[in-house]
Amino acid sequence: MRSRVAVAMLDDHHALGKNLVLCSLRIAGLPVRDLGTLSARDIADIVRDENIELLLISTLMLRSALRVKDLVSYLQADDIQTRVYVGGAPFRLDPELWKKVNAHGMGENSTEAVALVRAWMDEHHE
Repeated sequence: MRSRVAVAMLDDHHALGKNLVLCSLRIAGLPVRDLGTLSARDIADIVRDENIELLLISTLMLRSALRVKDLVSYLQADDIQTRVYVGGAPFRLDPELWKKVNAHGMGENSTEAVALVRAWMDEHHE
């Protein structure tokens, strides 16, 4: 069965945060797909094609963080109900940024990512 949870970096090439989240989720035994580093349109296409229901986006640069808004717009235009959660330095520096880019929420670290995915899985009886 394919994971309905995925982690990606959005137009950013600083993978430490994403890799920490990915490792933490895998160590916790949670099924997760690593989408790597992609553009907003490419991520939206994969989310649609693979029925990803929970997407965690990691960014280091503000420029990349602001592109989350484009990603969410693409998903909404395609009537995709995927939950998008964000994390990374720009979101820690501006705790309201996740709202400005229309994400569903944010996590401060990989521990919060694990808790978020577990809560989502419990809600969806995974």
